[in-house]
Amino acid sequence: MNKNSKKEERLGQVGYNKQGHKMTIIKYVNNAEVTVKFDSGYENTTSYQRFRSGNIKDNYSERVCGIGYLGDARYKENELAYKHWKAILSRTNGNGKNTYKDCKICNEWLNFENFVKWFNENYYVIENERMNIDKDIIKKGNKLYSPETCLIVPQSINLIFLKQKRKYKNSENLPIGVYICDNKFRVTIQKYNKTFNHGFFETKEDAFYAYKKAKEDYIKEVADRYKDQIPKRIYDILYTYEVEITD
Repeated sequence: MNKNSKKEERLGQVGYNKQGHKMTIIKYVNNAEVTVKFDSGYENTTSYQRFRSGNIKDNYSERVCGIGYLGDARYKENELAYKHWKAILSRTNGNGKNTYKDCKICNEWLNFENFVKWFNENYYVIENERMNIDKDIIKKGNKLYSPETCLIVPQSINLIFLKQKRKYKNSENLPIGVYICDNKFRVTIQKYNKTFNHGFFETKEDAFYAYKKAKEDYIKEVADRYKDQIPKRIYDILYTYEVEITD
């Protein structure tokens, strides 16, 4: 069989990879250079031998945590980004812990290729800090992981905004940071892994506003501490952050 007749015979040939995904040869140069297209739209240039054996992955159909796909990005070349992406997928695929049970990931980030682009544009390093992807600082109570709602921050900043389980029994139905002690409303705040007392008050509203001021001052203090190490946008968000009675 000459080269042209082989090309004519193999162009348009249909096969299935080992995962059962249909693929079609859309370009045939020679045995070593064959372009196949999957029904998902993903194209891959490979060899005719790999096409015949089905040893080609459809990066738009192969699912990570049941919902994500790689696109044209290679996770081995983006190992740190892949680790963060997979962690988000595991929280949003319906099998996450109660903390994340209502969380979702935007359609754009289901494609690892898109997530890598955002990650590489926004990631930075702070010495001796673990970096986290936060979805709550920009928008309180946010349940969606997306480029518009997420920030990359050092873990020590992320923990400031982590809602802790209520520490005291007498804090139910009271504003954040407030609980009843000796028939008065007491205020405490967590700073640098320690608990600080901010006094006793006659009303829960007065107690909350004392907590609000203390918490916002603390956030500003931390923002100033990291001012030269975090992006200005994150610094500005921290410095203008407001604690609300509904938090």
